[in-house]
Amino acid sequence: MSNDKWSLPTRYLAFILLLAFTCWLLYVARSVVAALVVSALIAYALSPLVSLLSTRLPRRLAVSLIYVIFLAVLVLAPLLLAPWIVRQAGSFEAELLRLQGEIEAYLVRFKFLGLPFPTSLPPLDIQAALSDLLHPTQLLVIFQTASTNLVYVLIALVSVYYFLHDAERLRDWIFGLLPLSERPDVERQYERIRLVWGAYLRGQLILMFFVGLLTGLAMAAVGLPGAAFVGLLAGLLDIIPSLGPAIAAFVALLVAVFEGSLFLGLDPLIYAIFVGVIFVAIQTLENVWLRPRLMGARLHLHPLLVFIGVIGALALSGILAALIVVPVMSSAAIIGRYLWRRILGLDPWKVRDTPSEDVGEPAE
Repeated sequence: MSNDKWSLPTRYLAFILLLAFTCWLLYVARSVVAALVVSALIAYALSPLVSLLSTRLPRRLAVSLIYVIFLAVLVLAPLLLAPWIVRQAGSFEAELLRLQGEIEAYLVRFKFLGLPFPTSLPPLDIQAALSDLLHPTQLLVIFQTASTNLVYVLIALVSVYYFLHDAERLRDWIFGLLPLSERPDVERQYERIRLVWGAYLRGQLILMFFVGLLTGLAMAAVGLPGAAFVGLLAGLLDIIPSLGPAIAAFVALLVAVFEGSLFLGLDPLIYAIFVGVIFVAIQTLENVWLRPRLMGARLHLHPLLVFIGVIGALALSGILAALIVVPVMSSAAIIGRYLWRRILGLDPWKVRDTPSEDVGEPAE
């Protein structure tokens, strides 16, 4: 067997071919990659519980126990919440029907350049939509889609267990592929990026709960119809920075303008302004006080960059990309700053990634 080392051009060529093959494979298997990304995020969010339980139990048992609890919550939560969600959705549908009537009545009185607007809107017929949905051809499409999605869900659920159980071995294997001279720097960058993702994921879950609960209570206090549903919507959409809260606020403003309060005798326009002020106050409380305390300065990104990143990711790659684009941008900033200082011949560790001491510099 020959022990001759490859020449530098040969190594570069092999690296380029390997990189091209990897990119092609990721593109072909992008749906599976998306399922793996979701499972990795779930495992990362659950890993602190595993670490805490591992101090009292063997790690394998701790992983199994946390995984079983996770599956139980995943199954039982929809079953317990489904009746309440159906009731709230039915109430919200009734509000939309009344809203449609209000808009049609308003269009009857409104004219533009002396010409009347159309006085009827497309009918909101839920039963007809369900009938179309239950058509045999549509059912076949739904079955095919559900079967494919079931495979991805199965991949994600199984992967969560193995990510929890073998995360450290997988990390060590990746580090083992690196040259010894570069391994310390990569490990140090890994610790910084790990802190970014941990701060984002755990902080975002707390923020979603806080925003949803506070919004639902505030909307119920001022008599907004469907307040619980609006609160649930605000909490779920808060995971999409900038865009999610704006969508929830828009829905609440529509209901406020055309339905008014259940018990406050305010003009609909004044009431809508009041509801808008409440949403602004909640978002201000979240962004100025709670978010910095949960995430610190580890996601030191300008709000404009966050907004552009979320909108661009949503338009180009869908909801999953929009959910993770913020920590991805922050991680890319950390890596980019390191590479730039290496290119300039400067010490990459002399300057912190953010002006704050809360950056989470890994312990030496």
